[in-house]
Amino acid sequence: MTSWEGRALIARLLLEEIPPTCDALGPITNWYLLLVCSVEAVFSTAGRLSVGGKSPLTSGVKETNAGGTAGDTLPKLGIKAIIIEGQAQRDELYLLHITADSADLLPASDLKGLGTYATSDALQERYGADSTVISIGQAGEYLMHGAGIAVTGERDSA
Repeated sequence: MTSWEGRALIARLLLEEIPPTCDALGPITNWYLLLVCSVEAVFSTAGRLSVGGKSPLTSGVKETNAGGTAGDTLPKLGIKAIIIEGQAQRDELYLLHITADSADLLPASDLKGLGTYATSDALQERYGADSTVISIGQAGEYLMHGAGIAVTGERDSA
């Protein structure tokens, strides 16, 4: 899948599944994580991740793509897309822990208020230095309209 195919699929899913007048940060909107390129690609920046949903800033379709390790790690687990539906209770924080055998939604109140670097460090300490972390940081926790998504990159082997 190319980045434009990821954008097109996100737009199509939004049009088919989400009412156009719903609140982008409300309980009936979805977020989509799609891989834009296969792990077998042998060129740099091949493993990209498209993330999209209804934009809280414009109420239109928003898609972005990110580098880091997620675009290479998720296909190794046989995952091509993740759709997140619904919304957590206000002031509750969860993490989606994915392994080759399972996907579990776990309470994550211990991560509340941490920045993306501290969140990544804490989760890589918990799950292993080679684990991939996709996080939202404080701006996402507070549902700020300009919040972003961060993905861990390659760690030095030294």
